[in-house]
Amino acid sequence: MLKVVIDANVFVSALRNPGKPRDVLTALRQDSFHVFYPLQLIKELSKAPSKPKLAGKITVEDIVNLIRLVEHKATVVMVTNLPSASRDPDDNAYLACAADADCDYLVSGDRDLLDLVAHGNTKIVSPAQFLQIISSHPS
Repeated sequence: MLKVVIDANVFVSALRNPGKPRDVLTALRQDSFHVFYPLQLIKELSKAPSKPKLAGKITVEDIVNLIRLVEHKATVVMVTNLPSASRDPDDNAYLACAADADCDYLVSGDRDLLDLVAHGNTKIVSPAQFLQIISSHPS
């Protein structure tokens, strides 16, 4: 089964609009792959409803339900060595998580991560690219 890290922006986008990020979340619910996450993900998700550009678009209840799903379906990774590979230092926890869990993919809509293309053995892909990969990959 594929091992994957999903960036917070994909989860938040899945709550806001129908589309590829929501399809990734649906595939997660269907156990189509195994997800790993750094604790930073929970912190980022918890802050989402209070961000000005998301105010009124995502509720605290939405986030609580999403965090429950992540904690139920995914495995937390306690990252220790953060690389300095991304232009955005906040992204490095996702890269460390992917490396520590030996993940196949990191799914993100963040250009700072996508521009890296890969980190170690982990390929960095958009939600659309990831959906194509899982549609052709046996579970």
